[in-house]
Amino acid sequence: MSWKKNFEALATLESLYMGAPISRTRAMKNGLLQTVMYCMRSANHTLAPSMTAW
Repeated sequence: MSWKKNFEALATLESLYMGAPISRTRAMKNGLLQTVMYCMRSANHTLAPSMTAW
């Protein structure tokens, strides 16, 4: 995944934007991946059937 190559830069931006310590943002990496994958699976299950019905 391309986000893995850019994770450090994204974590830095997120820390600056939220005012959070970089260590906390880095620690959220695994949870973030799980959340994104869950959302992608959910979107695939809910959006795909309705889009084919159009």
